[in-house]
Amino acid sequence: MTHRGRFRKVIRTIKRPYSGYLVEITCYGSNIPLITTPEHPILVARTKHMHSGPIYRGLKIEIGWIPADEVKEDYKLVYPIYTDENDIKLIKLSYTKTYPKGDPRSKYDPHIIDREIPVMEELCKIIGYYLSEGSVNIHQGSRNYRVELSFGPHESNLAKDAVDCARKLGLSAGIYKGRTSCKALIYSRHLAEFLKNEFGSNAKTKRIPRWVIDLPTNLQSKMLEGYLLGDGHQRRSNLWEATTASIDLAFGLKELGLRLGYTTSIRHYQGRDNIIRGRRVNSSDFYVVSFNGNRQERIMIRGSTVILGIRHIRRIPYSGYVYNFEVEEDQSYCTIYHTVHNCAMLGIPLVSNIHSYNSRILFPKTTFRPSQFKEMRDTLKKLLDDPEFYEQVWKYAYEKVDEWGYEHKKKELLEALEEVQK
Repeated sequence: MTHRGRFRKVIRTIKRPYSGYLVEITCYGSNIPLITTPEHPILVARTKHMHSGPIYRGLKIEIGWIPADEVKEDYKLVYPIYTDENDIKLIKLSYTKTYPKGDPRSKYDPHIIDREIPVMEELCKIIGYYLSEGSVNIHQGSRNYRVELSFGPHESNLAKDAVDCARKLGLSAGIYKGRTSCKALIYSRHLAEFLKNEFGSNAKTKRIPRWVIDLPTNLQSKMLEGYLLGDGHQRRSNLWEATTASIDLAFGLKELGLRLGYTTSIRHYQGRDNIIRGRRVNSSDFYVVSFNGNRQERIMIRGSTVILGIRHIRRIPYSGYVYNFEVEEDQSYCTIYHTVHNCAMLGIPLVSNIHSYNSRILFPKTTFRPSQFKEMRDTLKKLLDDPEFYEQVWKYAYEKVDEWGYEHKKKELLEALEEVQK
């Protein structure tokens, strides 16, 4: 996702050697930091109290890109909320029919069996239950194809709700009550294959696919409700938490929460060894996702934007490779709660001061002395009005970045070595 709150294709990954220090920025809303080179542009908000004489006029928020090295702890990070919708009415469920060896019908070629099912609140509720408590039971060569939603023995009401949802979709379903669990069983190979392929089959691989992020919010609300009823717990009024071993699912839940108006946070915890009945058991890393419906000062939602306070910033010595993305059109991308631009703002040509080394190298046509105000103003206007000049400026910057790359420098050194040996 880009800073404009839309998905765009990554065109290429840029890799180069680097030696110096990196900037680590950790914000409220996640304990997973952004670690970046000092010149990498970050989208931030700066607040300013407005006064007219003794009268307080409110708080003004200014949003813009600044290098990571210039970000201060009293700034705010800016993160976009994805707002596009695609109201899908029907979805096709498919599976390939095959027969085991020895079956008289094995002489027939495999064939695909399709079934359409309406995308309605009941289906989304089942998906939520599946993401939290579900598994698929598929045995090749048998008729035992089913979705199992496992609840505690005291949660028979949730099992009944899942069965009712399945029956409204025209699927066969029932309840199995055991000594330690209560299961909702949905007998549908179409649904079992669909859930396994689209949403993952175990705790570490479960995920929320892109088409679900596009659904209308009333359907997403039912999905999140099913997930939290199955695997969440309410800490206090309007605050729910859920734990998952899947980073993809944690990120997807965060996006759903933001679309539904919750201030959503993700915290990562490392697994550790435990002793259970004398055996050493390794536990996996896990993620805690929180959904808060209360107003917060450190994480605010303003329209289609999240504004987050910065917890701390530190600098780390580093020597090794660093990476960057070239993204189609917008030249920006989002991490967990950080919005970053291509290094050196290559997609946004700079009108800058000649004292900036990066600007002199990358943008010589738009770099001036501090006294050249008229030239700066005229060049800025030309960048806005002349697309050909704009493209010429940023393409030159990309060529220069390639010249700084490892492969180009290696070639130059080899050529110089050959000249010396002659």
